[in-house]
Amino acid sequence: MAEDTWGFTLKSGLVWDKEIAGTGFWVRGQHEHLLIFIKGNPPLPPMKDVPASVIRERRREHSRKPEASYAIIERMYPDLPKLELFARQRRNGWDAWGNEVPGDEAVA
Repeated sequence: MAEDTWGFTLKSGLVWDKEIAGTGFWVRGQHEHLLIFIKGNPPLPPMKDVPASVIRERRREHSRKPEASYAIIERMYPDLPKLELFARQRRNGWDAWGNEVPGDEAVA
């Protein structure tokens, strides 16, 4: 668990409604969970910047997160460092960890 291994604490999450059902065996997935973890004691965001728990944005390429998710986090915490795990691309002002991030080499 991230809390034990990396020192992050799960605080909340959103659901991303991708607007299009995908494939699946038991159910055809149309949503993903977007989890918000913190490390340390960041301040709570101002109430005007606290988002609703559902993002509705049409899915794009395989596993690419919705643009709205970045905007929400950047609005909530404009001055704090940000990290995207399982990233597919880099974003200005964010650290990106993922095996599909251009320029990152897997260490054998």
